[in-house]
Amino acid sequence: TCLSERRNAMLSMSDNDSVQTRNWNVLVFMAGVVILFTILLVRLFSLQYLDYDENFQRSENNRLRRVVLVAERGFIYDRNGEVLVRNRPSYQIALQAMHLPRRDSARAIIFNRLLQIVDKNGERMFDSLSLDTAFQRAHWIKNRPIRILEDASPEQVAIIEEHSSELPGVTTLIESRREYPYGTLASHVLGYTSEISEEQLKLPEFADYSQGDRIGQKGLEQHYDSEFRGKNGLKLVEVNAMCREVARPTLFLLGQTLFLTRPTFIKVGLKSWLILPFLGQNSGLVPIWSNCLFIGG
Repeated sequence: TCLSERRNAMLSMSDNDSVQTRNWNVLVFMAGVVILFTILLVRLFSLQYLDYDENFQRSENNRLRRVVLVAERGFIYDRNGEVLVRNRPSYQIALQAMHLPRRDSARAIIFNRLLQIVDKNGERMFDSLSLDTAFQRAHWIKNRPIRILEDASPEQVAIIEEHSSELPGVTTLIESRREYPYGTLASHVLGYTSEISEEQLKLPEFADYSQGDRIGQKGLEQHYDSEFRGKNGLKLVEVNAMCREVARPTLFLLGQTLFLTRPTFIKVGLKSWLILPFLGQNSGLVPIWSNCLFIGG
């Protein structure tokens, strides 16, 4: 009898210990669940209320990308309507940062593939140094194409299109470039255009310009650059597998046209004379603004 009572007492103590252990485990589990849900609620409150504006802006930036539509520069005519400076279409091979892979290893693969591309003469189409610079710029320039080959030939464009499936983020564009029908004749008066340099971007007069913009250098191209360049447009592109456009583009404003009311000066025999009406201190050139840009004397 004593043994039986002792055995029952031990079993009862064991059951009590088991119940206490079970209750303790349940309590720890419930406490963990409460703490976890508390953290989730605090985080949700932070995302929905405290950081709402920042998160909303980030989501919009990820969903919509702004693509700049570059305006064409205005033409230059002489008084008889002959074109002195005009635009021509030009193929550009460029990087679109928004379509490049995010991982550096994937970008390195594209980089190496571009270096291996050769033309019909067996020469490399891309320079390793300029290509590396372009990929570095792609980290902070998101909404503008980064040119890696300018004035590409139709053959070069065809080669890139042939490898397009292997080169995500590499695209071909058609942009306008300046054309001077009379070649280098009067180039010191008309000037030329080129991509803005990093040194120029640091100057206050170029505060409205961005990396990759083409500006007038020297001559009339430089002096009337703000009138020639017009106003760029903008389009919004939704970033998805189809890259579908979700908004109509904002139309760009063409640059103004310049008419020279002096007698036409593109004559080989008058080459030494043409400097005076434009660059002399007493030239008396007066700009008159309307839908086009006129200069009279």
